Amino acid sequence: MKKLLLLVPIGLLTLIAFTPSEINSIREVVEIYAKAGDMQDASKMGKVLHEGFRVVWNDPAKKTVSLISKADYMQLIEAKKIGGDKRKVIIESIDISEGINASVRVTLDGEKGDFWNLLSLVKVDGKWLVAQDLVSAKFGK
Repeated sequence: MKKLLLLVPIGLLTLIAFTPSEINSIREVVEIYAKAGDMQDASKMGKVLHEGFRVVWNDPAKKTVSLISKADYMQLIEAKKIGGDKRKVIIESIDISEGINASVRVTLDGEKGDFWNLLSLVKVDGKWLVAQDLVSAKFGK
């Protein structure tokens, strides 16, 4: 009986950790990340990126994989060499681990192309930040 009583509080803590507000916070960061790219707004983008952020660009057309650092990614946004599309953000799934890590599967349905992203988010000082974007895309609809 004592074991059962110990399991109940642990179960309640798990339910409390992943409240709708937690999910909404993650959704908000994903929306900001995507829309900042669409608007090519490096300032807004920088607010939701972890200092160690990187993009893993898996290009099916060229059959190459490229790693892009946060500094290089921000420079590409500022120079308007990437982004600038109107995309619909479709969050397919959110998986939270330990209350501090999240994986978010996102489809960005754009006018210029479609993107499939697997975002890794981390919670730092109570704030969700994008740590990595594993992405592939298809251009020309």
